Amino acid sequence: MNKEDIRHIANIAQIDFSDEELEKFAPNLMKLLN
Repeated sequence: MNKEDIRHIANIAQIDFSDEELEKFAPNLMKLLN
């Protein structure tokens, strides 16, 4: 999963992440998905 995948998920969830927010959020999301 990469940043674009996370951005896509965020878009589906109607959450708009800045790159900085993505950097913080990505590890937590990956933990949830693993």
